[in-house]
Amino acid sequence: SVEDGNPSAVGAPAAGSSSLLNPVPGGHQYWEAAGRLTYAPILTEESLLHFGGSVRYQDPNDATAANDDRVLQPGSTLKTEANILGTNLLGTQPLTCAASAATQLVGENCVKDFWDFGAEAVAAYGPFSVQAEYLATHYDRSAALIEELKAPGGTSVNFSGYYVYATWYLTGESRAQSYRTYPGTYNFPGTFDQINIINPVSAGGYGAWEAAARLSEINLNSGGYLVTQAAGVPSNIQGGRETDLTFGLNWYPDRGIRFMANWVNVLQLAAPWNRPNINGIHPQIFEMRAQVNW
Repeated sequence: SVEDGNPSAVGAPAAGSSSLLNPVPGGHQYWEAAGRLTYAPILTEESLLHFGGSVRYQDPNDATAANDDRVLQPGSTLKTEANILGTNLLGTQPLTCAASAATQLVGENCVKDFWDFGAEAVAAYGPFSVQAEYLATHYDRSAALIEELKAPGGTSVNFSGYYVYATWYLTGESRAQSYRTYPGTYNFPGTFDQINIINPVSAGGYGAWEAAARLSEINLNSGGYLVTQAAGVPSNIQGGRETDLTFGLNWYPDRGIRFMANWVNVLQLAAPWNRPNINGIHPQIFEMRAQVNW
């Protein structure tokens, strides 16, 4: 990966996280493989039933929690259903067993491998649709390095998350019409294109209006009692747990133009290891967005 460098390397040039200009000293990068399979047993202009599954495997080698935080310190860059905010409420300890990326030495990444599994389903009938996805993540870690580096967590770490949301087009549009499949859109099978607006504003209409609701949760807490930790070192990974409820109203005046308004309510928040002061808070977010794409 061209993003898997070591920006914390002593004496390294200020090259960001470029692996070509600032590589992990003496180490080598991670490699991964991923695949996704989808099937739509029902597909008409008014109805859709879609199922899918995915799997991803990674061997992290000498990657660090700084240059591969999406895998080795999950939640640290995760926003609360709102990318406009420059903060987050979750985040695990570095799963590499090093106190930080700057202190990690070559050969001392205790994560041996990582598996990510996903299941997805979509059902649409006329203007109404429901979509859901479940993700599960599993880490295998070295017991010897956990004990040597006095790191938190056990040899097996597991996280999970899900969302389910429903949409209703008040103006009669259907998500089934925008479903991409073979042979017409073979580059993006099993995904959705822009909706077909029945009465666009450019033709004298009022565009498409969509009401939506979503429930989502991520659990980054994982117990681990397979290793005897030193006194004062937690035997589990405490990345926090969060459940959000979102309501939205979207307007599509013409193809490629969208106006959105969302209200997000954090129903449950279990604080991560380093921020006990936010445990149990219930922040609320109201956001609006204007988007043009082509």
